[in-house]
Amino acid sequence: MVQRGVQITEKSDNAPAWVLLVLSRPNQARLGSSPWVQQYLSAYRDSISKFYQPGSAVGGGGSPGPTIAGISFRGIPAGDLVMGKDDNLDSLGKTIDRLLAHPVRIDSFYLGAAEVTNGQFQSFIVENSDWAPANRASLVQKGLVTDAYLSDWKTGSPPAGAFSLPVTSVSWNAAAAYCQWLTRRVEAALPGYEARLPSEAEWEWAARGGLRGMPYPLGGKPGGAVFYRPGITGPSAAGTSEPNGYGLRDMLGNVWEWCADPFSLNAGLMSSREPKTSAALEKALPDAPDRAVRGGSWADQPGTDKVYTRGAQPADWCTPYLGFRVALARQ
Repeated sequence: MVQRGVQITEKSDNAPAWVLLVLSRPNQARLGSSPWVQQYLSAYRDSISKFYQPGSAVGGGGSPGPTIAGISFRGIPAGDLVMGKDDNLDSLGKTIDRLLAHPVRIDSFYLGAAEVTNGQFQSFIVENSDWAPANRASLVQKGLVTDAYLSDWKTGSPPAGAFSLPVTSVSWNAAAAYCQWLTRRVEAALPGYEARLPSEAEWEWAARGGLRGMPYPLGGKPGGAVFYRPGITGPSAAGTSEPNGYGLRDMLGNVWEWCADPFSLNAGLMSSREPKTSAALEKALPDAPDRAVRGGSWADQPGTDKVYTRGAQPADWCTPYLGFRVALARQ
C-alpha cells in the first residue's frame, strides 16, 4: 500500500487531494494541517490562480464551421481549460472536491451547434439498417443497446412532428456508430478530420464558451436552457437555448450528451497542474463499462446542472433523457 501511495504521489501533482478525500474526517483534519498538504495547497492555489489573471488566454470566440449531413458546426479555438468546479474562486485550494479544478490543454476542433436530431439520425438509419429499430433484438443480444433503443420510433421512423427534436434513447455505441458513418462525409468536406464524440474536456471547454469561473454557458444564470418546468414532457427542438460565446446551443439542459471518455470518478484528482500533462492523462484513462455524460436534461431542476457537472451511464444504455452531439477533430 505504501509503494502504491508513492507511485501515485510521483505520477500525480494532485495526489494529496486524492489522499485527503479517501480519509475519514478526523484524519483529513489531521493530515490537512501537515506541512506536506499545506505546501501542496499553496502551490495548487498559485498554479490555478494564473489562469484567472487579467490577460490570461481563454481562446477567441467560436467561428462558423462547415455544415455536413444537415449538422451545422462551430469552430472551437484551442486553449487551456480549467476543468472542474471553479465557480467559487475563494474556495480553490481551501476545500477539496472530487471535481477538483485543474488545467487541461485543448486543441482546436469543431462541435455541432446543437444536438443530433431525430431527422439527422434517421439519415444514418436509412443507410445502416443494422441500427434500425426493427433490428433492436439483435442489437440487444450483441450488448450494443437496451430494450429502450429508439423506443418512441413506433413505426421505424421518428414520430410525426419530432424530426427537429434531439434523438434520444440511443446508446453510446449507437452514437459512436453514427460518428463513424458521418466520418465518410466529413473526409470530403474537411480532409484529415474525423467525426467522433467529444471528450469530457472538449465538451466542458466548448460549454463554457470562453468564460472562466462561471457555472453556466452564459455566465451566472442558466438563461433559457431547457430544464424542468410544470407540464414539460420531453425535450424541445435541438438548438432552443440562446447561443453561448462559441455559438453553441443547449450545452446545458434539453438532453444529456454522451462523451467519448470512459467514466473515471476520480479523474480530476489524478490530474496535473500542467495543462499538457492533464490532457495526456485524460487520453490515457483506462477503459471502463460506463461512459461519461454531460449537460443535464429537460427533467432536471434549473440550477442542478453546471458546466462542470459529470454523470455516467453504461455504454448500451438508452433513455429519453440522453442524446449526443458530434465533434470534428484532426485524425
